[in-house]
Amino acid sequence: VNANDRPDNVAKEVYGDSNLDWLVMLSNNITNLQNEWPLTQQAFESYTLYKYGSYENLYNTHHYETQQITNSKGDIIIEKGIEVSKNYSIAFYDNGLGDEVIANNITDPISNLVYEERIQDEKSNIYLLDKRYISVVLNDLERIMPYKKGSTQFVDYDVVKGDNIRLYE
Repeated sequence: VNANDRPDNVAKEVYGDSNLDWLVMLSNNITNLQNEWPLTQQAFESYTLYKYGSYENLYNTHHYETQQITNSKGDIIIEKGIEVSKNYSIAFYDNGLGDEVIANNITDPISNLVYEERIQDEKSNIYLLDKRYISVVLNDLERIMPYKKGSTQFVDYDVVKGDNIRLYE
């Protein structure tokens, strides 16, 4: 998803119908658009500045992550990107050297900004239902949730009454 895309834009582009925005959200288990959908660039900048209080704090260290550590044969001992403490070190026996190796200074600082950008990048990777299955989903929903005359939500064949769930009182 691009920075300024909304579910209705994605639905229009992919399915040809912006009213299928609910399907885009359902396919990604998104129930709260504001918190679970990627922010626009402007909203992201406002959010991070509000959260961290200043531009200086955006560049403070959020946490530390490991660098990739390999033995003399190239086997990975520690994966890159594991969240650890600043002074993390590891000792391991290297068969190729026939000796114990102690690896120090193997962490990289991750700033608050980089941390938040990663979260936004994760939100940008969405799943979309293949177009071939839209009719199956719509038919199944119609079969599972019929709004027939006599049901509590039936108004007429084109209008259905929704329940007021009163989130705010």
